[in-house]
Amino acid sequence: MKKYLTATLIMLMLVGCNVQTEAPTVDNKQNACDMECERVERGSTKDLIQDMVPVLSLDESIEFLDKTGVLFYSFESCPWCYDALPVMLDEFKIHKAPLYYVDLKKEERSEDNPSYVKLLEKVNGEVDGKVFVPFALFLNEGKIVGSHTGTTNDHVIVNGNLPAISDKQKLELGEIYEKLFTKLEKEANLQAGND
Repeated sequence: MKKYLTATLIMLMLVGCNVQTEAPTVDNKQNACDMECERVERGSTKDLIQDMVPVLSLDESIEFLDKTGVLFYSFESCPWCYDALPVMLDEFKIHKAPLYYVDLKKEERSEDNPSYVKLLEKVNGEVDGKVFVPFALFLNEGKIVGSHTGTTNDHVIVNGNLPAISDKQKLELGEIYEKLFTKLEKEANLQAGND
């Protein structure tokens, strides 16, 4: 009986484990979409936002860069964005800071696009030469309060697929967004008090 139970437990452990082919990394490029990530299917991020937040084009987001609020750069078929957006929306409901979804189409992310180059110049200290999505940019009257690229460091492709974000990863990402929303609110309140 002991042998049977031991064999059964070992089998369950083996069947229940995923073999991770890519190690978790602190490099946010591993947990964010680049131009080639559409090979991993999810749903459409635009279906998630419905009428909850305004949708901006890249050019409209450039015009917003001197204002106060949060810009969530994404594109419709990005699986990391699809997993991150509900977490962002939950924090948005709590904090009520202005939030805008920016539809950053892959063909717009080109050094030949003056609007993209202008975005890169503005967020130069927040990104490393390219905007990977999801990219959340927190602004107070044009000053960058903070930003976050990707989801969590361990939300990576496993066996050629991106697993859905886990509850633990959602909690971690929620804490990241919560801190950024709080920082934005404090800066905006401090500035309001100085006017």
